[in-house]
Amino acid sequence: MKPFDSILAALNEIAAVSGKIDKQKLVEKHLKDPDFERVVVLMLNPFKRFYIKNFEPQTAAPSQWNAADAYDLFERLANRTLSGTDARVACGRMVAAGFPADLMIRILTKDPKAGFGESTVNKAKKGLLPDFPYMRCALPKDAKFGTWAWKQGVISQEKADGMYATLNKSKGDLSIMSRSGTPFNPDSFPAIVADSEKLYDNTQTQGELLVINADGEIQPREIGNGMLNKVCQGGEWPKGYSAIYRAWDQIPLDQVYTKVKYNVGYAARLQKLREQIPSVALKDADAIAIIDTRIVRSMEEAKAHYAEMLEAGKEGTILSEPNAPWIDSTSKFKIKFKLTAPCELRVTGWRKGNGKNSELFGSLICESEDGLLEVAISGFKDAHRKEIHEAMDVWVIGSIVTVDSNMIMAPSREGKKWSLFLPRFAEFRKDKDKADTLEKIKEQFEAAISSI
Repeated sequence: MKPFDSILAALNEIAAVSGKIDKQKLVEKHLKDPDFERVVVLMLNPFKRFYIKNFEPQTAAPSQWNAADAYDLFERLANRTLSGTDARVACGRMVAAGFPADLMIRILTKDPKAGFGESTVNKAKKGLLPDFPYMRCALPKDAKFGTWAWKQGVISQEKADGMYATLNKSKGDLSIMSRSGTPFNPDSFPAIVADSEKLYDNTQTQGELLVINADGEIQPREIGNGMLNKVCQGGEWPKGYSAIYRAWDQIPLDQVYTKVKYNVGYAARLQKLREQIPSVALKDADAIAIIDTRIVRSMEEAKAHYAEMLEAGKEGTILSEPNAPWIDSTSKFKIKFKLTAPCELRVTGWRKGNGKNSELFGSLICESEDGLLEVAISGFKDAHRKEIHEAMDVWVIGSIVTVDSNMIMAPSREGKKWSLFLPRFAEFRKDKDKADTLEKIKEQFEAAISSI
């Protein structure tokens, strides 16, 4: 049963620690074992699939077997020379021969169940796993809008307020991957898996996971993503909650590699996606649908859609040139329109840091002048954090800071305070001795929206 018992024990050891730094150190330690490294690659390489999720328990086992036989079995599953019932029986026989059943499931489902993924592994050993390609949005200042095909129709879409994920379909099998290539357990997303039958085979669909309650209401990002994180780490959905998927792009699986440029225009890619899934979810069964999409033919129309999204409490819009290719990079033809507004708050306290900041502070607690709004802000460089910590009781507490954020958020329930979405520290305002009131902060956001 060696070395696989040791590998399972190592994964359980990593799962038992909670801090990212502690997990990182253990991953680095165990990757020195070639068999641990090989199994981690089997579990986390996004381009290697096994096409079964379980094994059929068997009493008969191979008369002789060793580690090479196990690795050969997984290779045969990946290249589909062994599939279906034969594959599940073969895996069951390997377990009967002594291969740990729990490790078998983790490999087949591509989930280490240890709280780490591709990014942690590549920090420990650079380049061990392939980077997962991702097309990033640029800012309006980076775009040459005068060259865009406005008459043809520019595509304006809601900037979703959830968790980015890809739906990778190959030979009828669906895998759900995070932005970094970490797999989600498909069993936690039954409605999405069922609806994925509509998607063309050998494709990667790109979009956002969102959480809905029993009434079909999309949950705010801070609530929905919290649930998604727990579910993706092996937790259960709270009663009445589930996930839906809103897609905006699709490329062939054979184009999913780093530094790729897929020379099919976005309008054509989007039209192909429309052939498979609805533009608007019309019924409960539509777990997968296209994100709210408009065709605009002027910057004025684009700004009007953006303002409409902000007024509806959305994060903003994404504007895409219709002929732009898909690239694994930042695209100057895919522009993010996202509101940022500053406000002045008073520092009233601080929270202890974790990891390398355990001897310092983690975040500053800041309030509006009337105490009706409160947020915790971070984003400090190491040297600045140390400087602030040393002066905490000298001048930091009670001082005024400028905080940038993307939205003002109403209290989630009675007795709670107002808050800000994605608050970031901008600067200390030693020239000011009063913070903004909640009313003034609201006015500043309204002014920012009206100026679009």
